[in-house]
Amino acid sequence: MLSDAEITQNERLKRVRDEEIALTRSICIVTTQSALLVASLSETATRFIRQFSEATQKSEEATRTSLRTVLVTVLIMGAFAAIAASAAIVSYLQERENRQVRDPWQDSVLRSMKETAAAQEAQIKSLDDQIRELSDRQNALAAAQAPVPATDGASPKAATEAEAPIQRSPKPSSPKRGSKRKPSHQPAVS
Repeated sequence: MLSDAEITQNERLKRVRDEEIALTRSICIVTTQSALLVASLSETATRFIRQFSEATQKSEEATRTSLRTVLVTVLIMGAFAAIAASAAIVSYLQERENRQVRDPWQDSVLRSMKETAAAQEAQIKSLDDQIRELSDRQNALAAAQAPVPATDGASPKAATEAEAPIQRSPKPSSPKRGSKRKPSHQPAVS
């Protein structure tokens, strides 16, 4: 049976893996979109060049100008596509580097949590042993204080107090404070 800490750790690792998968997918989407954009641009540029070449056979000067414009457009779009691809690659590399730094950190946190849990278990066991020892002492003291047999004049309350497992000794009366009560004729219970 898994402990709560292990379940939490497993859920956190699953969440981290899901985030990495989502990030990788988003990088793939950006790269795919960049590639599609370049392909679309290339196809559009090819059609554009064909249309212009057919229409501009009459005017060679207009064709050269159009080709320059298309070439510049293709270069600009190619530059944008290269920038988008490099940004996607840099993002991927940074994520991989972050993961390489994060994984040892997570392992050290997990190890620290396990060590702390082990130390706490040892403390709990020590406290349980101390409680058991104190309980045994208390039982031994209760057994050592054997109940005093009740005399004929003893009250039932005194008998119950003698049977109680824990007895506190009465406080001695202060010499400065004298009681004005008459002493009782009942025998003292220890």
